[in-house]
Amino acid sequence: MKKLFLFLCLILSFTYIYADDLINQKLDEQDKLINEIELQIFDMTKLISSLKLDKANMENHIIQLENGNQKMGDEIKFLKENNDELHTALNSNKEDTHEVINILGGMTEEIAKINKQKELSDKFIQITIPCTTIPLIISGAYLYFITDEKDCGKIMMICGGGLLIGGELVWNGGKFILKIW
Repeated sequence: MKKLFLFLCLILSFTYIYADDLINQKLDEQDKLINEIELQIFDMTKLISSLKLDKANMENHIIQLENGNQKMGDEIKFLKENNDELHTALNSNKEDTHEVINILGGMTEEIAKINKQKELSDKFIQITIPCTTIPLIISGAYLYFITDEKDCGKIMMICGGGLLIGGELVWNGGKFILKIW
């Protein structure tokens, strides 16, 4: 029994040593596994924190984009309204321009008529001055040279010549002076 007891003790001590080594080995493996899991948890925590930070940044960026989009929408709306106003003004300008062109066309015709009347009146005056003064000069010359009314003929010739020269000077000189002004 002693042998058996000794044998049992020996078996137990080998089992204990072997089991202890096996248990220690298993515990070491579990420690390594726990350390790896802790590292993975730490990495995942860092990743989650980074993702949360990225999410916050993305939310801020999304808010900025939404604000920018809203501003662009408002600007487009303003530009459309401005464009519509410009179209309306352009159409109004076209109508006004058409009326101005019609008025200017009428004024051009009136100016042409006035210029024609001016030319006719200028010709009339150019003809009228000699036509009224030359008969006076001729009548005076007739009275002075052919009849005995020398004083009356002389006065008629001087008056007719004075009127002819004075009328021509006033008319043509006036046109020249008015062109200078």
